[in-house]
Amino acid sequence: MVNRQELSELIRGGLEAVLVNMGGCLAERVRSEFDLCTFPLFGRDGMLTSIMLVSFVCEVEMAIEERYNLCVSLVSEEALSRKRSPFRNVQALEQYVFELMQSLELPTAKQQDATPTARSSTG
Repeated sequence: MVNRQELSELIRGGLEAVLVNMGGCLAERVRSEFDLCTFPLFGRDGMLTSIMLVSFVCEVEMAIEERYNLCVSLVSEEALSRKRSPFRNVQALEQYVFELMQSLELPTAKQQDATPTARSSTG
């Protein structure tokens, strides 16, 4: 089960890493001027360049893979076709990633029993 607080810390850590890598002064400005929860990521009011957004998304995807042993792609047709972008601010991205992670969790025992399995034949 995905812990929402843990996931939030993972995402915010990824943002912090990107901001520090792109320039320590930007990270300091963000810490002093913004509530990280509503920090505008990308779009009309966004603070990240497209390169920074790509770096951030990669950072989060790698952290999810490392922590949860799941390979996810945050940039998908589903994400990009939403009426409100999940990349508009940190809170929106956290919600999107949480929903995505919940949808990827292992199926229940009943679902596993109903899933056909491939059988190998010997002989």
